[in-house]
Amino acid sequence: VEYANPAKDMGIFSDLLWQQLPFSSGDWLAEPYSHALVRDRDRVGVRLQRTGSRGSLRWVTIHKTFWLRDDSSRIVADYEYENHPDAMENITICPWFHNGLAVKGQDCAMYLPAPEGVREIPHDPVRPVNESFHYDATAGWFGMVSPGSTGAFFSMAYPQLMAFYNWQGTSGNSMEWMLRSQTIPYGKSFKTSVSLCAFAGMPRLDGAKGALAGAFTRVNGELSGIKLYAAEGFSGTLTVSVRKHPALLKMTAATFDLALAAGSTTTRGLAHPVQGDGTFAVVATVRRASGEEALQFEVPVVRGDTAVPYAMPPESNRLGSDQERFGKLIKNASDTVDPYEYSAKIPSEGRTKWCKPYAGGTIKLLALAHMHVAREVIEISERMDVDLRTCTFFTVGKGPWNATWGHNGGHAEINAYFAKAMAEDYDVILIAAPDLKYLAKENIALLAKKVRSGTGLVTTMPRQIPDSCKDLFPALPLIETSYKTADPAIRSVKTYAPGEDAGFATALPLAGLPEIHVYPYAPKPDSNVLVTADGAPLIVCGTAGKGRSAVLTWLVGQPTNTSFGGVNPHFLEDPAYPWHEYYYAMVIKAVRWAANREPAVALSAVEVRPGALRLSLSSSLKAAHRAKVEIVIRHESGRQIARFVRETTVAPGSTTVDLKTAYAPMAGRNFADVR
Repeated sequence: VEYANPAKDMGIFSDLLWQQLPFSSGDWLAEPYSHALVRDRDRVGVRLQRTGSRGSLRWVTIHKTFWLRDDSSRIVADYEYENHPDAMENITICPWFHNGLAVKGQDCAMYLPAPEGVREIPHDPVRPVNESFHYDATAGWFGMVSPGSTGAFFSMAYPQLMAFYNWQGTSGNSMEWMLRSQTIPYGKSFKTSVSLCAFAGMPRLDGAKGALAGAFTRVNGELSGIKLYAAEGFSGTLTVSVRKHPALLKMTAATFDLALAAGSTTTRGLAHPVQGDGTFAVVATVRRASGEEALQFEVPVVRGDTAVPYAMPPESNRLGSDQERFGKLIKNASDTVDPYEYSAKIPSEGRTKWCKPYAGGTIKLLALAHMHVAREVIEISERMDVDLRTCTFFTVGKGPWNATWGHNGGHAEINAYFAKAMAEDYDVILIAAPDLKYLAKENIALLAKKVRSGTGLVTTMPRQIPDSCKDLFPALPLIETSYKTADPAIRSVKTYAPGEDAGFATALPLAGLPEIHVYPYAPKPDSNVLVTADGAPLIVCGTAGKGRSAVLTWLVGQPTNTSFGGVNPHFLEDPAYPWHEYYYAMVIKAVRWAANREPAVALSAVEVRPGALRLSLSSSLKAAHRAKVEIVIRHESGRQIARFVRETTVAPGSTTVDLKTAYAPMAGRNFADVR
């Protein structure tokens, strides 16, 4: 019997997020996944994955592995929803499992656990009942039985369950469920497992879990026995007990030994398990030979004239909010960051507080960034002594912004807001990977006038630069690739080197930085290439009139989708270590240089020596000063090995100091962060 209908996206294990509507245009529905075959002891599987494509979901990857084993009619699916570390945001997702399951051209019945007992939902393909939501489920299973006593059931984690959903139409029938919202910190994952089990010989379902299904049998309306199906070989016991309401005292009525072969059923008879009048629950508990509970299900029995109601107890407590509904997300107390909100009031996720205040005074900074990654601007501002003004842009027309950013709308609104912001004076303007074609000619002219008059300019991966302002940039792009088209000129790099004059890009762990992509740029003859990566320019600086300008060439988007501009690069290596701090450091150094606000005391090199670190310092101060130095040693796994606080004297001009740092390095790369 064929149950799954692949036509019209009605297959099984289709992936949706119920906060992404309309569901028919979801980032994962009916889209291709990459795949690989895997093995694990006595089972084989196929591992699939696909990354979202829009908004903050472009940082979310769904990994799912389907497992099969010999002598089993069950498919196990392990899911992982990963929020990439580059997101720099906690992202809330709402998983939705979409399955089409029915017998073509025949009636069937669906079963799910509910407070009143097992709820039966009939499906007639000639007269379908449309749809129904079931938020009151009491356990994590949902099954379907055909007229021939064959069928299938899903098992899922009950604590995460929000609702079951059934859609019916003349073209098919769905068995779906939605999980309550899950907030995933960046760099972390949410994991869950589900399974689909096919069976035969079961005329109905009263309970199901994993590879087991059970039902109570009746003769003339009276309980007569219990029937079990095992998709895999099983040995253990079946205990039947009776619980009377409202006292909920449970008495054992019978115990049976079980030994089921894979794909077999067994029936055990019950001889009048309920005695007397009242409201009762007959409970069947199946345990493995080890004593572990494998399945429990029950049925209400009401005898005589009683006003005591029956209520099936839930399998366990559920996580999240009981008020959450399809299309209505209820944030939990733990949800402190909304993925669509870029508010300066949200605490920085960065744990590194850099030196404040600056000796030369606070830097006034205007930052222009794409709305989907504008959070990186907040992260940088938290690490600097800046007076921040922001402006977001949006590459696909209209979109809502949080009120913190002060404006809403498409390109016309963006340019109106940017023009208003440009009426003020700034030390530096930071533009995070835009296509400058989105700025109106008038705003391009304003930008050029400010920079030529002395305002600093820092840009990450600028493109579509108009001829009227190409003089502002010390390096120009060699290609103008389509947003979603990979280009062979965009290549990965992993060997970094300082230029002849490293300028402000000193004291960075270039030898240990991870592999990234760079966008191809050609430095101008009068520019200074501070850092290269596999020979390509990574940091280029120069002047435009009276203003200083720096271009950072790393690829901020994914190689096949660069439509969203940001500050930090897209990492190819899973960054257990906080690599982003070093790239933030490069941007911050560029901003301070462009503002003519270099620190009075600068760290130009760090050298590791036996039992000590040698620091090369330069000071523009006229007198010697005492300085406190904090040194944190970290392994590439992110683990902190040691922390030291030392005091030293910084003399005018160039000086070298040795600071004792006795620690045991770990195998692999170790990093010394000096402040």
